[in-house]
Amino acid sequence: MVPTLVTYDALGKFGANEGAPETLIEKLDEVAGKGLEAISICRRAVVKLGFGTDLLGELHKFQREELLLRAQVETAFQTLHSATGVNAELLQMQGLIGTIQEGAFADFLVLKSDPLEDIAGLAGGTSIDAIYKSGRCIN
Repeated sequence: MVPTLVTYDALGKFGANEGAPETLIEKLDEVAGKGLEAISICRRAVVKLGFGTDLLGELHKFQREELLLRAQVETAFQTLHSATGVNAELLQMQGLIGTIQEGAFADFLVLKSDPLEDIAGLAGGTSIDAIYKSGRCIN
């Protein structure tokens, strides 16, 4: 399962500005809490949870806020593991993505702070010190 809580959140906050009908905005308010509840249920049932956002266009810039939403019902480790190891498994790319090891694609971040202690720095981008793509610093 790959929850996409930030889709509901961003559309609820900014959907009207993007042309979403009022009935959709009202429905989003109704279902927003159910997504968090679903994650808790899945964690208790030991369901594998990946990480995604499904945001497109102007709303894409809010994708990191999924980290903060998920932090309401799971640990930072669970969220980061969903985004790395579990996503690699779901895509059948174990050893190539979601890990730092020989033979992997080597796309990773260097952070100024420990996201396991405070995931907000990663979500807000303030703790990102460097971005590596294929093992090369791109910023």
